Amino acid sequence: MEYASIIETLLSRFPDLQDQYARDKAIMEGIPYAVYGIIFVHYIVDLYNQRDLQKLKSTLEFVEELTNAQDPDINSLVVVAVIESLVDKYDELPELKKYLGRKTLENFIEIERFFEQHGQDPSSLNDIERGH
Repeated sequence: MEYASIIETLLSRFPDLQDQYARDKAIMEGIPYAVYGIIFVHYIVDLYNQRDLQKLKSTLEFVEELTNAQDPDINSLVVVAVIESLVDKYDELPELKKYLGRKTLENFIEIERFFEQHGQDPSSLNDIERGH
């Protein structure tokens, strides 16, 4: 797995995302953080809300693969775009932690602690992104 083809990797592993990517390609093409942080995270949330546990588990296994990748660019992508976004949405996903792989869970907890220690709600990141 290589960072240069990380969007293609996602789309080949999860063909369900290809239509959404095609619709948003003009604004997301070549921007893995946007693709993973928006399209992929929404996919994870949808699977959770639909209680499609088989797909959710296989999707989170892919997140674990990314977390364990040897490429630091991939590690950064998954932590910032995916795991941090899931921490932000944890109120909507109260049982998500039990489906996370070991290293993904470690990162998840580390991000939670960071926000707790710094008196920040992870959702404040959304305010920053929106310019508030």
